[in-house]
Amino acid sequence: MIQITNYQFLQYLINYNINQDIVTGIYIPNNSKVLEKLFLEISGINKTNGIYFKSKKVYDNTNYFNDRIYLNCNEQILDTLLSKNISNNLLNNYNIVFNTNKFDELVKKLKIRNEGELSSSYKFTKEGICLSNIALAFSTYKYPILLNPLEEVVNTNKMDTLKQLFKEKPSLIGITNLSKYKEILDVLILFGFKDIYILNTNDKLIVLDNIVNQDLTIDEALISNLLIYKCI
Repeated sequence: MIQITNYQFLQYLINYNINQDIVTGIYIPNNSKVLEKLFLEISGINKTNGIYFKSKKVYDNTNYFNDRIYLNCNEQILDTLLSKNISNNLLNNYNIVFNTNKFDELVKKLKIRNEGELSSSYKFTKEGICLSNIALAFSTYKYPILLNPLEEVVNTNKMDTLKQLFKEKPSLIGITNLSKYKEILDVLILFGFKDIYILNTNDKLIVLDNIVNQDLTIDEALISNLLIYKCI
């Protein structure tokens, strides 16, 4: 459980416990820099007050770092798909245990090698960067905190595979394109203009599509990707 208590983030005062046994999405419309700032603080990389893991601040918290892995999925981290090399690097430099069999399985299933050019090392496409980072995170035994894991995924077959993977792996996801996450999220945290809304996937929203207010379920809102305006 990640405890957020009297946490002041920009104009928002947040009190909420993130359940690490489900898939939680955080959506800040039209502001990827603010979303990244929030995730760097939630992940304990940037210093902040009001965010705790097992009653201790997440910033520079060794126990928390041993529990979670944070990745910006639009930044290339891997330059190889050789699982033994990745495993040795993670273990020697970060003390992270890595499941090589799981990684090899995901590389094959997601056809990640098709998304890169190999010379002395791999140079991935934008989609390949996302896929390789997800495979990396899901091959550790840690709670994934992932920024924009699906935004650059365009292949529908790979997207279907990823949706199934996310259903099986509790995680915290930073979202800039809500339509990519249909059928994945258990809880959606929406940052509105002034307020924050915590919504289960069967809740309803009022959304604004420039002309008419519409009463939609979250699934319908995910399909249309309309601007979230106010919770009812």
